[in-house]
Amino acid sequence: MAIFENAKWIWGETDSTPNRWFLFCRDFPAMHREHAIIRIGAENKYWLYINGIETVVYGGLNRGPTPENGYYDELEIGDFLQDGNNRIELIVWYWGNGGRNNWPCEAGLLFELEIGDRKIISDQNCLVSALPAFLPDCPPLPSHLYGGHNLIYDAQKENDLCFSNSIEKSCYPASPWNTLEKRSIPLFRIGEPTSLSFKTEEDGEYMRYTLHLPYAMHCFPRLHIQASADIPPIHICTDRYLVNGGPGDPGQYRAHRAEYRAKPGENSTELRIVLYGEALIFRIPKGTKIFELGYREIGYDCDLAGSFSCSDPQLNQLYQKCARTLYVCMMDNFMDCPDRERGQWIGDVSTQVPQVFYALSRSADRLVEKAMSDFIRCRNGKILCGNVPGPHRSELPSQSLNAISEHGIFLTYYENTGNSAYIAHSISAIRDYLLLWKVAANGTVIPRTGDWQWYDHGYNQDKPLLETSFYFLALKGFQKMLSILSQPNDIEIQTRFLLIKENFDRNYWKKDGYRSGDFLDDRANALAVLTGIPQKDSFSILRNVLIDIRNSTPYMEGYVLEALAKIGEIPAMLKRMKERYCSLISNENTTLWEDFYTLGTKNHAWSGAPLTLLIKYIAGIFPSKPGWNDYKIQPTLCDLSFVNAIVPTLIGTVEMTANQHECMCSVIPNNIVV
Repeated sequence: MAIFENAKWIWGETDSTPNRWFLFCRDFPAMHREHAIIRIGAENKYWLYINGIETVVYGGLNRGPTPENGYYDELEIGDFLQDGNNRIELIVWYWGNGGRNNWPCEAGLLFELEIGDRKIISDQNCLVSALPAFLPDCPPLPSHLYGGHNLIYDAQKENDLCFSNSIEKSCYPASPWNTLEKRSIPLFRIGEPTSLSFKTEEDGEYMRYTLHLPYAMHCFPRLHIQASADIPPIHICTDRYLVNGGPGDPGQYRAHRAEYRAKPGENSTELRIVLYGEALIFRIPKGTKIFELGYREIGYDCDLAGSFSCSDPQLNQLYQKCARTLYVCMMDNFMDCPDRERGQWIGDVSTQVPQVFYALSRSADRLVEKAMSDFIRCRNGKILCGNVPGPHRSELPSQSLNAISEHGIFLTYYENTGNSAYIAHSISAIRDYLLLWKVAANGTVIPRTGDWQWYDHGYNQDKPLLETSFYFLALKGFQKMLSILSQPNDIEIQTRFLLIKENFDRNYWKKDGYRSGDFLDDRANALAVLTGIPQKDSFSILRNVLIDIRNSTPYMEGYVLEALAKIGEIPAMLKRMKERYCSLISNENTTLWEDFYTLGTKNHAWSGAPLTLLIKYIAGIFPSKPGWNDYKIQPTLCDLSFVNAIVPTLIGTVEMTANQHECMCSVIPNNIVV
């Protein structure tokens, strides 16, 4: 049977008013543990209950496999069925806005329950009631950069339900929802309800309760209180509610918040909004009795399965912060930061993907696959956009070139999985994009500004050298992809590659390093090293540039450190890493800042490259054949007395321990349970 055959998109009203909540119900006969598959497509998030049992929390996936299409979830629910009459209940939250992580669409719910050879579908026979306890949003509103709304909840109205038949909006598939694709990543992982102790301080007519979370996380806030009649609203946010813009962007952005209007007497609830931070902050009117305050964590369904430890506590702390930064920048998509944009900037993703394969369990690979698919399928004509999905897509040429480069997400994914399908699917689009550039007869790349000619924040960016190097690395990456697919060389691409290579030193090499003008740029010299063009007789000069010049932000710093390793200067790499990341290591946060100073967010995806470098060059663990069919363990301890590392690979868990005298390693195959 075709999926959603005869199913109707339904809603509780004829229009698509943003920020609306509805409860849908449908009764049906079944038997306990009868094989039953339910498929649900919702704009935007939903909670599923089967016979009163919470079965899915925060279901739904932000729209964006293409600008026109969305996703549906599929799961087996036979264990929740009972003999006789059964009930499906779906609470749906319609956003009605977009941002940098969601294409907006009209309100709607679509579902089908397949039990044997029969189907229960969404249609006018579903009962629906608005949920009047969920009130319209009110200022101050959250940042326009990501989808969703504040949560304003009035507990005194939560029983004011009024059911009627659902309104059929159209039969599947139909505009504006079009085709739904099966969710490409796991349902989110939901933690157990957890209470916390809190710090208390007076705040006018309120008491301010600060709950320090064990680490930065996404969570649902929870409260259990005794309230008197007509108390003012309770306000809930996190320590990341107000977030600074990045360097060059002095604005301040607001994250989501919640407002809870208590009913007289006992109130025990979990608010259905995901907040992000390292501390939950409750402002509760004075005189309110507090039984419990807490949270329930939500996150991408994978484990922090890798580890790194050594004799240097600073490096251990840095690895842990990198891993936490990586994890909280994963939800519906990779994101640059969870508290300001939630945008899947593809340059940030190029930093994240290598970490995924060193630090996380293999279910995380599916988010890498989604990111590659988003990047290709949400392109604008021949232009590969730097932040998709979402209507604010734009092209940052350097980031798009980075993603398809020799060091980018496609080849990193292939190196770690051996799966060439995403390269095969993307190769034509990548070629079209590369041919948008022009190369002069002297081997210099004619600039393409795109929507934003961005390479990094900060000063002294050698843009001509950076663009030429990024473009060369992308040409080199494309030719590697052709080789992987056993396809012949592309004459146009090869001609450009050779033209740049043969003229690179003539155009950019000076006696003090690579530059196109009057100043040296550590970032541009790092990329020049990574092209593989420089010869060993230039390494001593490049070493000085890469050690002494410090213009890069954490985004490009990873490439500077990698370049030092590539020219054999691993001790210098480790020394620079510790010096540059010193303030990020020593601060109180469990995640890494956007910059080496206090500019921007306190959690930024692009800052985590040290995790990759510590495993790859200090522990010395890396695949030597695609899919980890062969691998190397070549530790370089520098002045460390010991190094221990665990890497969760496709073939199993690689474990190593080394000191200055010996190195021991083992592999626990994936089919072995210990």
